[in-house]
Amino acid sequence: LNIYSVYTDAITGKTSNEVLFKSYNVGNDAKTEFSETFNYADLKNGITVDGGGLPANDIELPVGSGWKMRFEGETAQGKVSLKGNVNVAVLSRFAGLYRVIESSYFRIGVATDLPGWQGGTRFIGSVDENTFSYNDFWGGFAWTGSAFRFKIDFATNKIQVPILVDGAIFSGNRALDCAVEPQTFTSVSCDGSNLFIKDDVTGKHQIKLSYGYFTDGSGSREFFEVLEKIN
Repeated sequence: LNIYSVYTDAITGKTSNEVLFKSYNVGNDAKTEFSETFNYADLKNGITVDGGGLPANDIELPVGSGWKMRFEGETAQGKVSLKGNVNVAVLSRFAGLYRVIESSYFRIGVATDLPGWQGGTRFIGSVDENTFSYNDFWGGFAWTGSAFRFKIDFATNKIQVPILVDGAIFSGNRALDCAVEPQTFTSVSCDGSNLFIKDDVTGKHQIKLSYGYFTDGSGSREFFEVLEKIN
């Protein structure tokens, strides 16, 4: 089993050469498990972008950059590409695991309980210095493999949400944005929400979000949640 890696710079969009990252011998068992720990030195080894290597310190890499790893099987009969890949990203210090510490959902003006939302964890990724991804959930609803984004203006700590990825929305005909259609939020308040609260003492940064979606002929679905960083 061969693993190949390609690095992409978030600012320039330039990609590196492809390098052989790791190789493993696979036996005849029906299932073989591998566990691997690697660091930045391993990731940058052999990588060149625009004729030069990566910086000595990973702190110099732009947020949103990363490595995409593909898999190849090699036998006596030849090589074959395998499905799937692994992405290793350069994250903002504000990305990571968050816990939902407050939540409310109104379906056409009616408060509706969504079990498992309050106290649940969310992985918040980073696309660039200001843009973040909310993955696998839309509020309290599972949305596995999909994500919307939000943007933080760190000068004001205001948040723009939701930003759809390739137009994908969890449900309904359009997304609801406090900055665009505040009148559609009749049960969830936009005031005092869509804010980033930084805590450099404990690291328990908070993200307050009000957003939703609208279904023609039916009405608004409104979401409010407060996420607190745990890792």
